[in-house]
Amino acid sequence: MATLVPVVPPAGPIIDTEAQPYTLNVDSVLIKKLKAARRNISLEVHYKQGSFVIDADLATFELLKRDMQDC
Repeated sequence: MATLVPVVPPAGPIIDTEAQPYTLNVDSVLIKKLKAARRNISLEVHYKQGSFVIDADLATFELLKRDMQDC
């Protein structure tokens, strides 16, 4: 005879994987890149709204990005 076993949902938050269309604001992106290029501090890490936020100058960001792509 078969028995019913309750299925427990996975622990942790549910991740929404639905893609949503957006329009890239080129002016805003270029302004952010320019501000990053002018930063005096190479790397700054702080905790904001439950997440770690990393602010880096443009060169440091590009090095981190390239290093993460190699993983």
